[in-house]
Amino acid sequence: MTVIELAQKTSAQQACQVLVHPRSSYYRHRKPRPASPERPSSPSLRALPPPERDTVRETLNSSRFVDSSPRQVYGALLDEGLYLCSVSTMYRILKDNDEVRERCNQKRHPAYKKPELVATAPNQVWSWDITKLRGPVTYVYYCMYTILDIFSRYVVGTHDSTDYNSRTFFSYHCLRQWFPIKSISARLQLRKRPASLRVFLFSFKRFPGQKESS
Repeated sequence: MTVIELAQKTSAQQACQVLVHPRSSYYRHRKPRPASPERPSSPSLRALPPPERDTVRETLNSSRFVDSSPRQVYGALLDEGLYLCSVSTMYRILKDNDEVRERCNQKRHPAYKKPELVATAPNQVWSWDITKLRGPVTYVYYCMYTILDIFSRYVVGTHDSTDYNSRTFFSYHCLRQWFPIKSISARLQLRKRPASLRVFLFSFKRFPGQKESS
């Protein structure tokens, strides 16, 4: 039960006291304040008249100052003993004419679609990574190889070693799965991939970015 419903049966004071509701909020909700009419903003007495505003705009868009900012124009005119208006007024005039931006034509780069690998069935795209595990002593690390099928989330294989000998690891699991995959997504950078692995993947014509021969 709301405060308004309870106040109709008892009183506003008792309803607010029982429901722990401020009476001021109750009366404000019952009698909302009428919206005040919008008053038209009167121009400032210190505002530039329209002819002077046009002069400032023509000066900013002239061939001399077309590549200069309003602050540079303001300083250059002061050196010549000419004062048109303040820097903020220059920006205000440009904003009123939708000119507060790069006034030179710039090249618009289109939105490029981020490349991605999509799998619609198992064994189409594999993702692999190498994680370094701390060894028993200092400066000894183990490399944990993991291959994951991105469609089924099936762990194709894991292997740990002390070096980056990944050709044997990949050859075993690729031949084990009959190697029907389309591409292999590596989370490592290209410069970190062993050269022997690149040669191995190119031999199967399944390296990312390589087109299959017809």
